[in-house]
Amino acid sequence: MFSRVGLVEALDLRNGNLTLRSRKRMALGTRTQVRVQLPPGTGKVVTIPIVLESEQELQGGSFLYRALVDTELPDQLEFHGDDPVLRQGRRVDVKIRARAKELPQFQATVTDFSRGGAQLQLKGPIQARLRFVLNLDLEGFRLDTLAVPIEVARVTSNGEAHECGVRFLPKDTQQQKDLDDLARFVEERASSGLQKLLNQARLADPQPGAAPAAAPPPSPPPPKARPQALSLPVQARLDGYSRNLTSGSLFLRFVTSDETIHTLEFPGCRWLEDRETARCAEVARLQSEAVAAEEEDRLGPGVWRRYSLLAEDGEVLLELISRPCKA
Repeated sequence: MFSRVGLVEALDLRNGNLTLRSRKRMALGTRTQVRVQLPPGTGKVVTIPIVLESEQELQGGSFLYRALVDTELPDQLEFHGDDPVLRQGRRVDVKIRARAKELPQFQATVTDFSRGGAQLQLKGPIQARLRFVLNLDLEGFRLDTLAVPIEVARVTSNGEAHECGVRFLPKDTQQQKDLDDLARFVEERASSGLQKLLNQARLADPQPGAAPAAAPPPSPPPPKARPQALSLPVQARLDGYSRNLTSGSLFLRFVTSDETIHTLEFPGCRWLEDRETARCAEVARLQSEAVAAEEEDRLGPGVWRRYSLLAEDGEVLLELISRPCKA
């Protein structure tokens, strides 16, 4: 399994995406040819042209590369690898709407994403080698849009279903940084424990404790209970927020001290007051409480929560009312 860059090992091949391990470093974004055994262990050596997308340095001085296959391959050559290294720096499944101003009829959905390129499901056919600017609708991912030049590296069609693999052609260092930030964010979101933390804290809709087995009926009507409040430590910087006018959802984007990015969605947001985030963006706690009964009657049926972002000194930075939040 040799190529011009040295010994190359195929770890995974599916949907025109090749993951390989090499002992020699290669330049990203370049086209090259590799010689690999496909499927592994068969002894059949195949020369494949590829476009290198991403690189990850592994222990022992080797490198993990993900690449777009730059030709059509027979289906029988595809295989799903089980090497443990494949769980590191993986391509991430996403669902991002994409358009192109240069191509008015172009509509697509990004289905997986990496630092070097992406896989798109298309509404219609497209030509390979085509270059244009792809506009990504990143509502809930980066809280704005991102326009990046791309090249269509591979196209597949099956009846009315069309897909293509594209590689990113960032025009400057800022655009590359935006792509790196987005890739890091979707990777973190895919493996984030924030949803588990929210569930553990029962922020979304805390359940009341079990009633005593033999509780005597109260003689006078009990006073109306105050809304139940819960508080979750956050220790992160509020980096921005945006509103989806169609669904009404509000998205808050947090950045932790190690630059990990998290996004919380507040569905059906009905009220928002930004008090002090311009002065202080450092959030120490996220507080949640049920809305009062009379307020719930006004908002409509279902569960509603009041959320507050608190600074270290307890000052309220931002408040909102929405359906239970999602990570």
